[in-house]
This record gives sequence, structure tokens and C-alpha cells, in this order.
Amino acid sequence: MFKNKFALGLALVFISGLALLTNISKVQAYQMEGHDLTLRVADYNIAAGAPMKINTVAQAQAIAAKDIDVIGLSEVDQYTKRHNYDMLNRFTQFAKMPYASFGKTLDFQGGKYGTGIASKIPLTDVSQVTYPNQENLGQTEDYIYQRTVLNVKGVKIAFYNTHMAYENAQIRTAEINKLKDAILKDPIPYKIVVGDFNTDQTYQEWAPLADMMNFANGKDGHWTDTFNTYDKTMKLYAIDNILTSKNIEINHFEVPLWPWLSDHYPVIAEVTLKNVIDTQN
Repeated sequence: MFKNKFALGLALVFISGLALLTNISKVQAYQMEGHDLTLRVADYNIAAGAPMKINTVAQAQAIAAKDIDVIGLSEVDQYTKRHNYDMLNRFTQFAKMPYASFGKTLDFQGGKYGTGIASKIPLTDVSQVTYPNQENLGQTEDYIYQRTVLNVKGVKIAFYNTHMAYENAQIRTAEINKLKDAILKDPIPYKIVVGDFNTDQTYQEWAPLADMMNFANGKDGHWTDTFNTYDKTMKLYAIDNILTSKNIEINHFEVPLWPWLSDHYPVIAEVTLKNVIDTQN
């Protein structure tokens, strides 16, 4: 028992302080509850494999000027013969994005080749999945999707970055369906998917995702070309995209015309999570 009222008062203050400290994380997690959350998202194939000199610094600085929060990259080299440096590391440095994750698709020219995610937001639960290799359909290399979780003040967003097969639409159909299955099974309600989908034969290639996702490129039937080099095998050039789950609105979409930086244009979207709910737990 407490001997006097002063001691009792100190104890109550101490207990109250502990309760306040244990609830700080909950306050942080819920401070976005019921409000809108807007992000600037991008996708960029930085053309490591293109027959042109790649200036990763210039690419990163151009993206930095667009104030992007998170970006998915394709065709990223790490210490290969053609690019003897870490392209993702250099990109993040000059894009002023301190968080990054590399996804290797294959060993190449003494180094590695794959995709990458760069972000101003910390990346958690990072993983990658390799699509089944369909050599019988003419597939010549592996392709993947990366997945990470962005946590913005207690609101979790599943972010996917993919690079799909260029060889033919039949291979891509299997890849799109595998990606669709992963999205459907993902327990996080907010989802953003970016990538070079290589959907260059018909817009029907997008059909498996059309009912479940919002499209930045292709919104209201308006498509913008994103590949800027002539290829006689391609029927369509709107092959890079940003997709969101239906609970995320796409407010603005742009394709900066920078043909001197890559054989792809980047795609940029401003997206808003309306009346966000806490997904911390």
C-alpha cells in the first residue's frame, strides 16, 4: 500500500506515462485514418540492353525532378561488361531515393541483370517470383515480378514491379495470369503494379487484369506509346504501365518524352488512396 498521497500521485503519473508510450505507435498508425493519401508513382525501363550509351545519372536526375515517391525499373545491370557499375545504386543516389531492392533475373556478362525498385519510402517484406520458363514457346530468358510493402504512416501498400516476356503474347498471357493470381491472394487491400509488360500485339493482352485494376495507360481507352524505337515485330508501342487496385484513384498520368535517355519513355502517375484505413496490423 502507498504510504502517502504524494507517493500515490507519482505512481499514477508513472503508470499514465507508460500507457502513453505504449500507445504512441497506435496513434501514429491511425493518424491517417479517414484521410486521403496521395503518392507519385513511376515505371521506367532504363534500357541496359539497348544499343545506345546509357546515362544512369541523367535518367535519375530527370526522375528526381518529377518528385517521384516510388519507381519500378526494368533492364538494370550490376557490374556487367557493358555497364561495369551498379545501375540501381547509382540511380537511387542521383534520384534521391534512399531505399532500393534489386531483383535478379539472370547472371549476365560477369555480373547480374534484372529489375529494381527505388523509393523514398522504406521497403519491407521484399520478395521476388520468377515466372515459369516456357522454352517450348520460344522463351529465351527468365522474367520476374518483385513485391514489396510500403508503409506510409500505418497504411500498407503492396507494390509490384514486373518485366514480362518480349518473345510472344502466349508467354505473356501465362505471366499475366500468374501475376493476377498473386494480386488476388495478396492480403493487403491497397495494391500498385508497375512494369514493362511488353504487351505489343493487342490491347486484349490486358484483359485478365482489366476488371480488377485501374489503368493509368489505357484509362478511358486512351493509350500512350511508351516504346520509342521502331521494331517491325511490334504492333503496339504502349507497353509500360501503372495499375492500381480499385480502391486507389489515378488522378494524373504523364509520359515524359525523353528519347535520348532510353528506348522507353517513363510513365508517371499521381494516385490517391481515398479515406484510407489503418492496415498496420
